[in-house]
Amino acid sequence: MINRVATIAAMIALSVSASSSLTANAQQQNRTDQTQSGQENKSGSGATRKDEAQQGAQQQPRSDQDKAQGEKVKESKSQARTPGPAKTTLANRDKQFVTKAASGGKLEVELGRLATERAASDDVKKFGQRMVDDHSKVNDQLMQLANTKGLTLSTELDPKHKATIDRMSKLSGADFDRAYMSEMVKDHTEDVALFERQSTQATDPEVKAFAEKTLPTLREHLQLARETASKVGATPKR
Repeated sequence: MINRVATIAAMIALSVSASSSLTANAQQQNRTDQTQSGQENKSGSGATRKDEAQQGAQQQPRSDQDKAQGEKVKESKSQARTPGPAKTTLANRDKQFVTKAASGGKLEVELGRLATERAASDDVKKFGQRMVDDHSKVNDQLMQLANTKGLTLSTELDPKHKATIDRMSKLSGADFDRAYMSEMVKDHTEDVALFERQSTQATDPEVKAFAEKTLPTLREHLQLARETASKVGATPKR
């Protein structure tokens, strides 16, 4: 009886030992699998990051190329929108008339302003203000006409007219009155003759219409200049 009990106990102990060994082996295998899985995950993650880095490096040149291409397209569009220098459609005769009339008109405005400041006679001051008002309007109309014809007019006085301004700016009082009104009679005599020719000989119909429209005002200026010059004892230039 005692021997049977001992035998059974030994069998139970052997069974427990085998079960423990199996459990330990299973746990060891599980840890091994987890370690290998972790290594594979790290390896896979590293490979993924490497692939992403390579793709980014490949995309960067393409991005720079796309940006450069975009700049070229933008520049091309900008150049397409930017108009080149305008070419006038006027014949030489009409072009010369518009250019000369614009320069003379600016001179009349500048001298008129001097007259309002430096003249002694009220009649001369009034005449000067009339020149500023009338010729400013005519100059604006002439500028618009030139723009429609593709002609760019200078905003500066030519050397001859600058010299006239310099000379007149050194005078004042009665001396200015006589010198200024003599200049006005001379200038408007020339202006009337110029506009009369252009009103009949202009090639461009709009230039011709401008000359015809402005001519009455210039004739009125000439008449007023002669009357005012007589009042201040000015001798008209020839």
